[in-house]
Amino acid sequence: MQTVVLEGELGNRFGKRWKMNCNTLLDTFKLIECQRKGFRQYMMECNDAGIQFDIKRGDAYLEDESELLLKLNNDDVVVTPIPAGSKGAAGKLIAAIIIIYAGWAI
Repeated sequence: MQTVVLEGELGNRFGKRWKMNCNTLLDTFKLIECQRKGFRQYMMECNDAGIQFDIKRGDAYLEDESELLLKLNNDDVVVTPIPAGSKGAAGKLIAAIIIIYAGWAI
């Protein structure tokens, strides 16, 4: 079981803490969309506004979009929206469009 923390406006709109048992990060995003309609639309709006995301899985930040498909095991996840022009905490900023496309195209 993982704890998924959505920070900032993302958490304000869709819930700050989630307890779930998902295989991958993409599965977590699908679950949130099923429970809170509008999540996918919000992510698309973020992409249009230039907002990207820092995603921390366990003790490490995602460095590549392909990591969205890695097994989570029991790693907790923190998703932080990063406004356009800002720099992320440690990892590569992940565009919302990558999350959306990969999550719903599979």
